[in-house]
Amino acid sequence: MSNKRIENNDILEDKVGPWRIQWKNDGFDYQTLLNSFMDNEIQGQRLTTGSPYRIVHKVEYAGRTFVLKKDTETDRRLEKRLWTRLAGTFYSRLIHLTSKAIKKGCPVLQDVYLVAEKMEGSFCREAYIIAEYIHGQSFIKEVYEEGQPVVFLRPGVNLSRIAEALAILHDYGLASNDAIVSNFILTEDKKIKVIDLCTNGPVFIAMANDIMKMRRSYNTEVPIRRLTVKILTVFLSWQYRLKQRLRIWRKRIPPPIPPKIWEDLPEAVSKPESEAVKGVVDSGVQPE
Repeated sequence: MSNKRIENNDILEDKVGPWRIQWKNDGFDYQTLLNSFMDNEIQGQRLTTGSPYRIVHKVEYAGRTFVLKKDTETDRRLEKRLWTRLAGTFYSRLIHLTSKAIKKGCPVLQDVYLVAEKMEGSFCREAYIIAEYIHGQSFIKEVYEEGQPVVFLRPGVNLSRIAEALAILHDYGLASNDAIVSNFILTEDKKIKVIDLCTNGPVFIAMANDIMKMRRSYNTEVPIRRLTVKILTVFLSWQYRLKQRLRIWRKRIPPPIPPKIWEDLPEAVSKPESEAVKGVVDSGVQPE
């Protein structure tokens, strides 16, 4: 492949048929890794994932460990399609924004090395991603109580550290938009990494969603350092309370029960939603 364009001297870009390929300009041959994997010359370890549209592998190559994903999920909502047309595709924005933030010193990001997108016009229909494999463990442990999945926070987990990691992410102009504890990894040197980012939509709304999610699900406040986000958070909080009141009034149902706190393990939070385990293995960390 020939390098057709250089973006900021950090990301190289090439186009092969319908495929648009972008990779970090750090001297590593990510394209050969991708081609070898697609040609079955490299056998990766298949990891489970919560999405039927996504396949995830842990791959060893040239003395390094990577996470390689194939994603065929498309968001056909009108507002997302309009945003894609205006701002670019999800994965293209992801590699550029993470590269820019890491270059500035953001300590909580999972690095993205290559994205290959099969384009139809200005929309991506299929994508391959090579990302950093984070050595560490998730913050959760799933067990079953009376046949129902219950997700515990691991003993010693400090939710305020997760909140601060989100605040740092926001400082660099990025957001998760899915701030569940399974989307954070505790590395071997006791640092926190965020493994699921939102680049498909206005980032200030995603930041406000992060704050509301931590507040509602974990009773933990994320430091707010932007006035715009503070205003949006107040609006979303008001909107959420209004929706809950309307739902209760229409269906005559009791108000939602807050997460259960287990007396025998104070750090544990019951969170039976299936989304709680989504994204754990996408980072290369396998649940127990």
